Amino acid sequence: MYINIAINFNFVGIFPNCMQDLRIYKKIKENDYSSILRDPCLKIFTELSGQQINRFDFLPQCYELILYLNYINTIKSSPNKKPSCVYFNYMVKNTLKYFKISDQNSYHAYDKIIDHTKNTVFNSVSNVCKNDFKEMDENIYLTLTKLNVLYEWISEPGMNCSKSDECINVYRELSEICDRSNNDSLRTVLEKFENSYMTYLPYLQEILKLRASLKNARIVMLTFIIIPLTSLMITFFLYKYTPHGSFIQPAVRMLRRIWKTKNNDYLNIIDSSEFTQHNLFYNTYKTE
Repeated sequence: MYINIAINFNFVGIFPNCMQDLRIYKKIKENDYSSILRDPCLKIFTELSGQQINRFDFLPQCYELILYLNYINTIKSSPNKKPSCVYFNYMVKNTLKYFKISDQNSYHAYDKIIDHTKNTVFNSVSNVCKNDFKEMDENIYLTLTKLNVLYEWISEPGMNCSKSDECINVYRELSEICDRSNNDSLRTVLEKFENSYMTYLPYLQEILKLRASLKNARIVMLTFIIIPLTSLMITFFLYKYTPHGSFIQPAVRMLRRIWKTKNNDYLNIIDSSEFTQHNLFYNTYKTE
């Protein structure tokens, strides 16, 4: 599938930080709040028109979403809040897709979460991401899903992406997305992942270095082409269409004289060469 993402979307700080924060916080808090969240989550599922056969499977995912909002509220003054809200947005969209909810609008789902936690201990925290929340672009979602796969692979101690063909293939797909989109933040994330978790594939480091050098080379080549061309166009415009052409005309006349002199010298050299060749041929023929 062809995926092209916005150049300004910021992927830095989402993986693995947010994934790890959620796991730690969930492990500590889930048992304390699951009974409180059961009824609100069932109501959320019903209002989203989910298939009733899946309602109890939906509960752990719903608990996770609300607990993560609670965690984000504890770091709301931190720079980590924004990437955490992006991850929450991704989690909402992923949950809607996984359970095939008929209303796939993440914003509507977030509103349901806010509405049904008003009368719980989560009343003051549920809207913590409201200002940073908007419907996630499908290509961004697919890219985050691939990043999620990468970090799921290496979440176990001692795991390395280079030991799995599937992980390597996902990494390569992300590299292609990065090259097409020219998103610097995704490039930063992939370089960090590669250096940390793909140490048995040193040739990939060379690929990353080559990619960076090719990008720099293209910039230099474009600079060398654009600057002289622009200068010539400006000079021509000044010479042809503005009063400033009078300042340029002496230089143009001088260049013409130089060119004419060089051209005459070249013609003289050609004539002399032809004359010498003719005499040489004539004398040789005459001697014979």
